[in-house]
Amino acid sequence: MTLTRADIFVEEILPTLRMGLSILDVGCGDGALVLRLKELGHDILGIDEKESPHRLCEISALENYAPARQFDIVIARLSLHHTKHAPRTFEHLRRLTKSNGYLIVEEFAGDEIDEKTASWADAHLLSPSPAGLSPDEKPKGLIGWKLDHPDSRDFSDLMHNASALFDVEKIIRVPYLVWLYERPELFEFERQAIHDGKIIASGIIVVFRPRALFDNRWDEVFSANANRFGLEPSFSAKLAGDYFGKLPVAQPHLLDLGAGSGRDALYFAKLGLNVVALDFSQVALDALGENARESDELTAITTLRHNVREPLPFPDASFDACYSHMLFCMDFTFDELQTLAREVRRVLKPEGLHIYTARTTSDPDFGIGIHHGEQRYEDDGFTVHFFDRNMVERLAIGFEVLVIVEFDEGTLPRHLFMVTLKKLLS
Repeated sequence: MTLTRADIFVEEILPTLRMGLSILDVGCGDGALVLRLKELGHDILGIDEKESPHRLCEISALENYAPARQFDIVIARLSLHHTKHAPRTFEHLRRLTKSNGYLIVEEFAGDEIDEKTASWADAHLLSPSPAGLSPDEKPKGLIGWKLDHPDSRDFSDLMHNASALFDVEKIIRVPYLVWLYERPELFEFERQAIHDGKIIASGIIVVFRPRALFDNRWDEVFSANANRFGLEPSFSAKLAGDYFGKLPVAQPHLLDLGAGSGRDALYFAKLGLNVVALDFSQVALDALGENARESDELTAITTLRHNVREPLPFPDASFDACYSHMLFCMDFTFDELQTLAREVRRVLKPEGLHIYTARTTSDPDFGIGIHHGEQRYEDDGFTVHFFDRNMVERLAIGFEVLVIVEFDEGTLPRHLFMVTLKKLLS
């Protein structure tokens, strides 16, 4: 039986996959790989700009695909060399990939083909036609590839663009020339030539691990202006301070998520709270530490760099209260927000308070920019997840909703909810 490209991909990748994964095949073509992975028990979907005969494949360009979930595995097989804007393409791929998932890319590394490999391919794989090519017949092999892909991105260029958001976990070299020359029956012959060192392997499968979405971006923001949000506490911090002041303990322990350079954390410390300030930007946390030293609040604030997509690094029932200002409305899917809300509840003491703010669907920016599914819109490089009251209620499982306040902030102005929750005992 002649092997197909789907066969080879499954052969090389299957040992690394556990069963029952959610998988997206970007550029699924005829759906052959989708069908194989479905038969193997995976929750698989495919997208392609052209219609596919398989019912699990949707017609959609990558940049327009905005599902309400992320995937354990995102696969892009021979679909990225066409991309016109590689940085944005990899941003889309990153948003579709779970933080603990994988992006798997298969491409033809035509830019790596040396003269020895090209000569071998023409000598062993090219089927001679005594009459030559007919007027409507395209040449095969490397010449045919170059004619069909005049603007194709080099594999090295794709790797460079991927490196901004992904780390390489594994690179697998496989035969590929037989597909170009339409001689799949010679697959093992090409594999042996690679093994013997006669030619290079021009097919490459790369397994990527995603980096955190906010890596570098917020460092760049705070590097430009460490105190870009000012040093005065926000309106929501002043309201939250009134609630925290009524907690039935002396010097309550507060967790401040997405603390930035600390304008609210400093205010809470001045009110007598012991604050643990988390942020993903080390630049912001360094600025917070400097601000705390200048205001003599250093001993009341502990800083910690952490990605809130990962479990919070604290034991159960560690804090009397948790606060965050516009962290929840960043570029998180609803599933990620549910996980974060559960983590906040876990680290709160019984009847502890959870106060957060989020931009609402009444905000002037709602609906502007690139839609990334759910109520998430990207404008000027940043994505906001806009909240409505139904979303607030759905994230309040395990809490009592004490009050929801609506207010405006800034010159836009931004329209926000301030949500105050109390952890239920059971």
